[in-house]
Amino acid sequence: MEQGFFGGVPHTRFNDPTDGRRNFDGRAYDLSAVLAARTLVPGATVNDVVLTGIGGALRRYLLDKGELPKSSLVTAIPMQEHVKGQRGANQLAVARASLGTNIADPIARLRAVHQSSAQSKAFIEAVGPRSFIEYAEFLPGALIVPVIRLARAAHLGQCWDTSYVANTYVTTMRGTQFPIYLVGARMIASYGFTPFTQRNGLMHSAVSYCGRMLVSINGCPAVLPDIEHYGDCMDASFAELLPREDRGTASRPKPARAPAHDR
Repeated sequence: MEQGFFGGVPHTRFNDPTDGRRNFDGRAYDLSAVLAARTLVPGATVNDVVLTGIGGALRRYLLDKGELPKSSLVTAIPMQEHVKGQRGANQLAVARASLGTNIADPIARLRAVHQSSAQSKAFIEAVGPRSFIEYAEFLPGALIVPVIRLARAAHLGQCWDTSYVANTYVTTMRGTQFPIYLVGARMIASYGFTPFTQRNGLMHSAVSYCGRMLVSINGCPAVLPDIEHYGDCMDASFAELLPREDRGTASRPKPARAPAHDR
């Protein structure tokens, strides 16, 4: 396993260089079933269930490729934290959490994800979200955009390998449970596009809407050429988590087998 900038992040294909291309897939899951899955682990949240489902998808996909590391993949989670003592003040922070990709049993994976997420949130609350972004205030505003463009042109992201911050990113948002209309047309679903970094070619976003959890999968064909297959892995992973009564007569998928090797 290669150690990342923050340590403990295994290298995967999703952290190989991206090439500017993009592919997309979207999946939907019953929100009541996702909510019910929280009860499998005391204290677990909807975010924990989403992360566990994504972790299971990554496990299945990488096992199929013979590329699953022995240690768990790590996700970065952009989040807003309220600043105590400042009315209406929110600051951007980025949490990191284990996805439990080294755990075959879905309930045990959910437990591990919940523990990791809780520890990460506690750390951010203790340190303060401002600590992660305050250094940007020292940069002259007029220089930020030119510097970013120069870094892209020179492929400097390959020199400072940001893949080791996390293996993927996951954003979650609570949406409305009432239908939205535009000029009389009802919005059926809402999927989003997220930007890539130089070494992160797989991004996820999840939003709840009208009784469903909608998961957007943004990939780069250079690292994820078969995004539909990855989406199928996600379906199987979420099916493992849903309580039996919420899955009707569907059979319970078998947990993915043991890790192939550690890259």
